[in-house]
Amino acid sequence: DTLITTDGSTLLGADDKSGVAEIMTMAAYYMKHPEIKHGEIKIGLGPDEEIGTGADHFDVNDFGADFAYTVDGGPLGELEYETFNA
Repeated sequence: DTLITTDGSTLLGADDKSGVAEIMTMAAYYMKHPEIKHGEIKIGLGPDEEIGTGADHFDVNDFGADFAYTVDGGPLGELEYETFNA
């Protein structure tokens, strides 16, 4: 097994980058396949979710979504999720 680490002077950020890549791949797929019916999709991204308080400044009403979700990975086969409108 290979363990990817940094030299300690910066955060690795691999989980965030892979998550953004998945989201953008999904968006590109839906744009390429307009025959797939779906509602309006809005994507919001923010930095440093583990150490920052950027979500405190995210205006859900201004974003214009009736529902907003944040999704994070967990153990293989499981999904941790929250809804902003709970």
